Amino acid sequence: MKFKRFKNFAKMLNKRKRYIKNLKKDRLVWIAIIVIGILFYPIGIVHEIGHILVCVNDGHDYVISIDNFALNVRCSDTPQHVLLYFALGGVFGLLATSALFLIPFVRSNKGVFIGVSVTAFDHFLKAVFETFAHSAYLYNSVLLVYMSFIS
Repeated sequence: MKFKRFKNFAKMLNKRKRYIKNLKKDRLVWIAIIVIGILFYPIGIVHEIGHILVCVNDGHDYVISIDNFALNVRCSDTPQHVLLYFALGGVFGLLATSALFLIPFVRSNKGVFIGVSVTAFDHFLKAVFETFAHSAYLYNSVLLVYMSFIS
């Protein structure tokens, strides 16, 4: 009889441990999602500054806007260094996000680290897509919507 009670008690403790473990995982995911949301516009602005620098360097005007929650820069004319124009946005976003890894809190908190890592990887993908597939990126509505949502 006592052994059965001990067995039931052990099962209950095991269930509680799994529940707490799942709560910690859920908390980690939510922290990462919140960090990604917080970094969305600040790192997005740094990304667009990369495009703006090439546009201004070539003597063109620019317009920055928010369309469907995505930041956009329109250069008044095609920059002379088109590949640099497309690449520099993602590179600036990647550099700005990577600089956050210098902060000890970002490195020590797993949820924050994951959120910053996802944002850095997002800007790496944007740099690759905008540079090497910029015509598909600009004129393919499915890819454009996808890139707007992952930004």
